Amino acid sequence: MTTKKARTGGSRARTAKSGDGERPTRDHLPADGLAGGTARMEDAAVENQASPPPRVADPGMSDASIQRGTGKSWDAWFSILDDWGAATRSHKEIAAHLIEAHQVGGWWAQGLTVGYERARGRRAVHERSDGFSVNVSKTFPVSVERLYAAFVDEVTRDRWVEPGTLRPRSTREHRTAHFDIGADGVRLGAFFTAKAADKSHVVLEIERLGSVEDVEPARAQWKERLAALAAVLNAPG
Repeated sequence: MTTKKARTGGSRARTAKSGDGERPTRDHLPADGLAGGTARMEDAAVENQASPPPRVADPGMSDASIQRGTGKSWDAWFSILDDWGAATRSHKEIAAHLIEAHQVGGWWAQGLTVGYERARGRRAVHERSDGFSVNVSKTFPVSVERLYAAFVDEVTRDRWVEPGTLRPRSTREHRTAHFDIGADGVRLGAFFTAKAADKSHVVLEIERLGSVEDVEPARAQWKERLAALAAVLNAPG
């Protein structure tokens, strides 16, 4: 006769073999499901949480842009990151968490991280990990090839900027040109875009500025230099 104890033991054996009735553990989850599970738990916590602390500063991008690009508002992301402990994490750790746990694209992860750091008072506007930066841009009625040459050809460059100001670092033909400026580590990146056969655009990124007080003088200086470049490119001959 089969005893109740034996039947129970057999049932437990079958359960252990099949996995039915077991409490799930991390070992039972597929590797690619761990990050998704973390993100879902964090999202659920946000739904039951009060509003996040007030923003110390504007994060930069608008709520509408963040919503379109990531599917969540700034406040939702702030709550998620606060709960995760982003206030004590590095920029690199926060960006990596957004990419790995929330499947946010690299560009958006960087934007969210910078916005979070600004809103929580950890980063000033224009501040980056290596100093401060500012962008200046201008469109010119010339081909992108001619605009690019005005930066990389030393003779032409010396006509619109003080000789020796820009020391070449690296280039990608008709796309980018990078320079050192002065002796204090400041750098300039030029990013070129063709708008038409005889129309092109350049964005200058001046980076590694020493303080926020250097931002507006740098902006004014390079706006003036781009105006000088326009005069050179528009000159007859």
